Amino acid sequence: MPLRLSALILLASMLAPGEGVDSAWKAAAEGYARSRDWVAGSAVFLYEELDDDGSVRSRERVETLRDPATGGYRVVRAEKDGRDTTEDARKRYERGNGSGGGTSPGGGPPGSGSGKAPAGFDATPFDPAWLPFVTRGQPRRSGADTLVPYAIRKDGVDIVGTARFGPDGSALGSEQEWVDLPPFVSSMASTTRYIVNDGVLLVASMTIQGKASFLMLKRNFRMGFEFSDYRPKGADG
Repeated sequence: MPLRLSALILLASMLAPGEGVDSAWKAAAEGYARSRDWVAGSAVFLYEELDDDGSVRSRERVETLRDPATGGYRVVRAEKDGRDTTEDARKRYERGNGSGGGTSPGGGPPGSGSGKAPAGFDATPFDPAWLPFVTRGQPRRSGADTLVPYAIRKDGVDIVGTARFGPDGSALGSEQEWVDLPPFVSSMASTTRYIVNDGVLLVASMTIQGKASFLMLKRNFRMGFEFSDYRPKGADG
């Protein structure tokens, strides 16, 4: 009997499809808004060029730490195709971002800023700036989680995706793809994983994969971002 009762309690606490989605989505959006007052103390940037079969042709990984004195990020280690490229990465990012260290929205590593990114590149389902342009489909169960299809459409931006919520209603992640693509890009999709800290929805990782072509040159790429050691702005001095 105790086992049956605990199972019923667990089942009742789960986010049922079609029930509680509004409140869960609202909580996620509020948590995302609060994340703007937080910064990642550590950020890792990964860039890969892929063959048509998905195998990795070239791989670069750059590890960064936030510098409280400048508010930017400094490269602490970089590697490309098995070679140590730390000094080269430092010079490259200093040229691209200035001597004070690189910065980017959302606490990303140097060089990952999207100042010239195409429209909709930063669109996410819980960002209050994009929330008015989000429409949701019918939720469905996936194990203990709930999946909610969505679309983001605004002024030429056309994105379709699926958000994942855990049994307690917290946002776990999202997967989306761009229907209306930037110039020279034939496909682009992203996967985002979230963590919740005291009601703040923080991006733990993001992966963007796509195909780009210009004239006769075609390239399959994958970019990854990993964020950790989050803290409120100003907490590190």
